[in-house]
Amino acid sequence: RPKVLPCQHTFCEDCLLEHAGTQNAFQCPTCHLEVKVPAQRITALPDNNLITILCERMRKQGTVSVKTRKRTQAGNRCSFHPTEELKLYCKQCNVPVCDECLDETHSDHTTITIKKASQERRAPIQALINEGRNILQSYRNFLQGLEEMEKTLQEQKKQTEGTIGSVYNQMALTLIKKKDNLLAEIEQNHSRNLAVIHTERERTSTDVNELSAACDRAEQDWRGGVEFLAQETTLTAMLGKHRRNATPAPVQAQVAAFQPKNEDVPELGHVTLESLPAASVRATAPTANNAAARVIGHHHGNHNQNE
Repeated sequence: RPKVLPCQHTFCEDCLLEHAGTQNAFQCPTCHLEVKVPAQRITALPDNNLITILCERMRKQGTVSVKTRKRTQAGNRCSFHPTEELKLYCKQCNVPVCDECLDETHSDHTTITIKKASQERRAPIQALINEGRNILQSYRNFLQGLEEMEKTLQEQKKQTEGTIGSVYNQMALTLIKKKDNLLAEIEQNHSRNLAVIHTERERTSTDVNELSAACDRAEQDWRGGVEFLAQETTLTAMLGKHRRNATPAPVQAQVAAFQPKNEDVPELGHVTLESLPAASVRATAPTANNAAARVIGHHHGNHNQNE
């Protein structure tokens, strides 16, 4: 029921119940005036009789309109003259008509009863139904072809991706082998250089130890005597031997350097586009044919426009 507030704004009772809740006062949703809730709660607020009468009239009018529409549809009423029933069929215009339509626009046309028209038009209508069924079947076949095409495209995509992956893996394996060969060549050269260094280090260390021992012995016998004099002969021979090698020959080593090829990154290949068989459709549905051409030619330009 519509309830009027002291500010003269009207709201339905259910809305006010929800708005006020259990409070003893609330604000008007429109003007925010504070309204005290009566002791009997929202139900005690005065009704807006004018709104009540208007709502009742609108409800009755809506019920009458619905009944009128149902009665018109049930009685095969004329859409131009709702009070008139469709009784005749105009053979020239191929439409049902009422008496008013007959007098206004179909007076000089040949007319027959609705029953007879239904019998005469049964075969043409059946022919239209059959044609429609055929077109529907063509559309269904076309949709099935699109589903199969989508499945084929998905499988082809996976296969092509697999091929690209295999080619990439093979090229990567080849590059890895080449890298390993280059690293092995560097390691071999490095080992040769280390071998030369180690040989020269051992030979020179032996000479150092030998000469150092002779000098040490001579210094120990420095007090004189036969042994001290004998050291002169030994040192003379030792120095004669090492004097020629006092400056060792430089050790020759070859440093490995890498010179990359100034070439572009090798390409895996190229993607080419190949047409699948088009999803065919009957000639009675040219729009479906056009749709199929668009599906197939999407990545191939508009070559179907010239066909």
